[in-house]
This record gives sequence, C-alpha cells and structure tokens, in this order.
Amino acid sequence: MLQARNETRQTPSVVFHPLGNIAGVTFVIPFLINAHPLALLERFNLTAWLDAVRRHRPDRTSLPPAVLRTLLDENIPKDDLASFASIGVGAAALDPELQDQFEQRYGIPLLAGYGATEFCGVVANWKSRPAPAVQ
Repeated sequence: MLQARNETRQTPSVVFHPLGNIAGVTFVIPFLINAHPLALLERFNLTAWLDAVRRHRPDRTSLPPAVLRTLLDENIPKDDLASFASIGVGAAALDPELQDQFEQRYGIPLLAGYGATEFCGVVANWKSRPAPAVQ
C-alpha cells in the first residue's frame, strides 16, 4: 500500500487530462505515488468539472486557454474558483489579453507551462508578469 508523504493535503485534485498522453500520465503518477486522492473525470465537461471543483475545492489545476476563455464567457462566479492558488496553462499559447482578463476577474495567477511529450511533460512553468489588481 502507498503511504501518503503529505499527510496534511487530502483535498482531491480534479484531473480530466487523457491518460493516454503525457499530460494525463504526468498529472496522475505523482498523486498515485503520494497516495493523494483524485477526482478523475472521463473527459473535460464544463458542468462536471465545475461540480468537482465546487465539491472538492482543489488548490491547483491545469487548463488549456480554451477552457479559460469558456470560464470567462460563461461568467462563472469568482467564488466557484476561489480555492485555486494558481492555474497552470498549457496545450496552446496563452494570449496575454486572455491572461489579463482572467486574472483581473478571478485574481488567480496563470502560470504558462511549456513542455512536450518527448520531455515527459511540462519542463517550465512560470508567471510572466505580475497579476493585474483585482477589481
């Protein structure tokens, strides 16, 4: 049986990345090694993802820019995403205008990630500039 290395963090992480590619593998393996609970979704569905986020209140996630745009366009309440300390962004380039809009509305820093399957996932994640003040 796997022993949890971080006994204090028991909030399940919400994972929807496909397990057949490097994104899914690199998200799931560390959680399994650390016996960390997961809420594993079959695929991304906004309603199911939001339900899992509201229920489990994870403090981190990773999303593609298209989902960030959807969250803005659907006017998802700020409180629904309040548990996130930051959000990793990958799978496509993060448009600076989208980043500014999202960070201004939600006050959550977006961390652009760069990597590739042949690198076994993300090799760099960073905040490119200070988050704009939340209104």
